[in-house]
Amino acid sequence: MKKNPYHFNNKKEFNEAVNKKFKPLINAEVEKLHAAYAKEMEEAKIQATMDASTMMLPLIATSLYEAYGFGQKRIEKFIEYFNKHLECIGDGITSADQYEDWCKEKGYDCLIMEAE
Repeated sequence: MKKNPYHFNNKKEFNEAVNKKFKPLINAEVEKLHAAYAKEMEEAKIQATMDASTMMLPLIATSLYEAYGFGQKRIEKFIEYFNKHLECIGDGITSADQYEDWCKEKGYDCLIMEAE
């Protein structure tokens, strides 16, 4: 007599049969989700890097414009001004867009990075 594949002696047998049937399918779907998530995370990292670069160029241009002197003195002044500009953005006194506008007014061509 052939055993009925849908007859289970107890809940444990039923759970084992369900897991045997569906676990590979579930694992495959989970792997797809993980791959999609990893791709999105990589794209987000690239976009964040481009956004940071886009924001930093006007700040650097502004800081270098204000920093005078040569060599070590100019580097120290640059760092001082750069930190002040970052604090102004952090405190909400100004925005990255205002720095970009300043660069445009001065005739500096700010590079805007875009994802492909």
